[in-house]
Amino acid sequence: MRLFLKFILFLGASAAGYGVILLMPYVAWRLGISPDIPVGPGLASFQRWYFVGSFLAYLAGVLVAIGFFFTRGAAQILLLCAPILATTIFGAGVFAYFSR
Repeated sequence: MRLFLKFILFLGASAAGYGVILLMPYVAWRLGISPDIPVGPGLASFQRWYFVGSFLAYLAGVLVAIGFFFTRGAAQILLLCAPILATTIFGAGVFAYFSR
């Protein structure tokens, strides 16, 4: 039963990490901090950096989060949050880079 609960937590954290990719542009737009990029090559570059790069950061976070099953204590929680943290940090970096 304990392994089942860990697996459900892992799937939930992974789904939340993927959801960050989709929600971050909307939240940035609602807060008024989204980059003002004109249509053209700059917009295509932003989309490529954000969506492809965030997905790769998400996959790396999921691979790191597998360590959640093999640790205990505070490290376990940090590893569980790895997909969310990796995606958020990379996405914020892309938004900051294209906002200047």
